[in-house]
Amino acid sequence: MEQSLNVRVHLGLLGLLLLAMAAVVAISIASARKVISEGDAIRSWPQARGIIVESEVVASGGRYWPKVAYTFRVGGKTYRGTRIRIDPERYGYLRGSRSADWPRQQLAKYKVGAEVPVFYEPEQPAVSVLEIRNMNLLQAYPTWGLLATFVLLTLAMRQVLVLAPFWVFASVLVSLLVLWTAFLIAMRPAADTSSQTSGQIN
Repeated sequence: MEQSLNVRVHLGLLGLLLLAMAAVVAISIASARKVISEGDAIRSWPQARGIIVESEVVASGGRYWPKVAYTFRVGGKTYRGTRIRIDPERYGYLRGSRSADWPRQQLAKYKVGAEVPVFYEPEQPAVSVLEIRNMNLLQAYPTWGLLATFVLLTLAMRQVLVLAPFWVFASVLVSLLVLWTAFLIAMRPAADTSSQTSGQIN
């Protein structure tokens, strides 16, 4: 009786963990699709001539980001922007790097005083970016979603190990690793095709 009760408890925990993981994946995919949709919308935004007023590398938690600020005028009013491109990561800039060299390379074209085309939302000019970026689902998938999925999957595997013989657990784990690897290969990031459009600037 006690063993049967323990099995039901572990099955209940496993079910809750799988439901939580499914919810995390669903929310993360929805968030990623929103970011991709925002990136697609930028292609139709008008452009204005902007001036870089700040350009520096910022560090936090052992990672480095390129940070810029620029001003531009729309309808006789001056706006200030700080986003290089739409990105789900910290600061709304680009993904951080463990090396300061990468953000320095990104900032090479954004020196203080440089003129740049700025893409701005027609109805809200304060919302602006400097680059258009093509992203797939994996690139736009939030980092917190990946971490939460990994933690929940690890906890679920512990419950499976309690409920099933080791060889069953090993088989499930290997299968999940194969599926995850296949997913990463299928959704691997394409070459970075973000660009600073050099067409007509108003």
